[in-house]
Amino acid sequence: GANVIDSKIVYKLKLDASNNVARWKARVVARGFQQNESEYVDSFAPMAHPVTIRTIVSVAVANGWYLRQADVKTAYLNAELPEPVYLAPPKGLENPKNPRQVMRLRKAVYGLAASGRLWGKLFCKRIKEFGMESLTDDETAFIVKKKGRDGKERTLVVVIVVDDCMMAGDNDEEGEELRQEWLRHMRGFFSISDDGELKWYLGVKFDRQADGSVKASQEAYLDRCLKRYGLQDAAPAPTPMDARFAITENDIDENAPAELIKEYQSLIGSLIYHSVWTAPEISLAVNMLARYMSKPTPTLITAAKRVFRYLKGAEHKGIYFTENDRRGFGKNVLVAYADTSDADCLITAKSTGGYVLFLNGAPIAWKSGRLPLVTLSSAESEYVEATQACVEIIYVREILERMGYPQTPTVIYEDNQAAIAMSDNPVHRGRTKHIRRRYHFVRQCVREGSVLLVYVPSKKNVADCFTKPTPEDLYKYQRGELLNVPSG
Repeated sequence: GANVIDSKIVYKLKLDASNNVARWKARVVARGFQQNESEYVDSFAPMAHPVTIRTIVSVAVANGWYLRQADVKTAYLNAELPEPVYLAPPKGLENPKNPRQVMRLRKAVYGLAASGRLWGKLFCKRIKEFGMESLTDDETAFIVKKKGRDGKERTLVVVIVVDDCMMAGDNDEEGEELRQEWLRHMRGFFSISDDGELKWYLGVKFDRQADGSVKASQEAYLDRCLKRYGLQDAAPAPTPMDARFAITENDIDENAPAELIKEYQSLIGSLIYHSVWTAPEISLAVNMLARYMSKPTPTLITAAKRVFRYLKGAEHKGIYFTENDRRGFGKNVLVAYADTSDADCLITAKSTGGYVLFLNGAPIAWKSGRLPLVTLSSAESEYVEATQACVEIIYVREILERMGYPQTPTVIYEDNQAAIAMSDNPVHRGRTKHIRRRYHFVRQCVREGSVLLVYVPSKKNVADCFTKPTPEDLYKYQRGELLNVPSG
């Protein structure tokens, strides 16, 4: 009477930063979609957000900390299943003498709905037993501080993405002792490999430069994408989009053929992966093209391939984490830029907004997107986008403050004087009486002293490239500022 779930063997090649085979992997996985509805639970695995990871890397580089990585072997198999689950043997491994024989699982395996959550709870429990406290509400980054023999505190930060760990801490003998102490504690429960300096993490290459900075890039993934889409010999493009590019009703197809939709979604999905991790400068292009995932035309396919041609020829592929903030804001001080392009969408009349957060000169959080409502003025659209930036700022500020880096009001550089006035002065009722309550969050943040809006000329507003295609010369300046490219 038990529900028996099928299984299969999944083979995978794990590639390194040069697209060479690093490991041959094979695992038995459950076909979890066959579980009964009563067997389904929340499916969740501990996965640190890219913003969290970049924040820790930025702090580590600026403060001269080490950055190392570790990997938990067969992670899910450490978690006990609370209820019996029965699994049919994978094809080829059946018992010939008793073909009806099945396996009762004692541990979680990949594919079950509950496996990720059970593993996450167990892993976090063991981490906390070492005395670590969570840096994030989703419990994917942890910190512990212990006094050394000289009376000074040593810090260890651990970031987890399922079974991959990134570690950062004081780069001295006692800092390394603290890290080794943590590894010994965890090895009492799990098989963990110490993989040395952070170099290849979640498909991102972290490359230590001669000046001590760290470059994060995805060139290996880009090479695979160029080959997949037949663009390895394509001519490079100077920018992701032409400065006059715009999408109208004539550029979309409500009844696009399935083959075109599949090709387009594959192109955009690959570009999203780049823009989320190491290519903020393509965020606008990716966002504009991703709005029409089920309505592509040859024109949109060509535009998506142009973004790949830009990445192919980009002089600086990736972002740079540096010790010093060349903008002069100070060490471990968070700053932001926000901007919008008013009513630029020719189909919906909505505005496109964008923001970027910098820490120690490096971009750690960014977003380009169409605003969720139609705004009635450029001031209103800028005001709404500032609220979007505030939400991200509050998240990063909490991480920094828990790490021991309290923040003064975070400056948001904005090029619209009216929006700045609206954020600080509630008397502008004629301009704001129709704005939904949630978008006044920026005003609350200003009152509490969490943020401060400051005017910056449009040409100096780095977030401008998140809102509209710009001419090549201006774009190159914005890209250099955005990626924190070292001078010279």
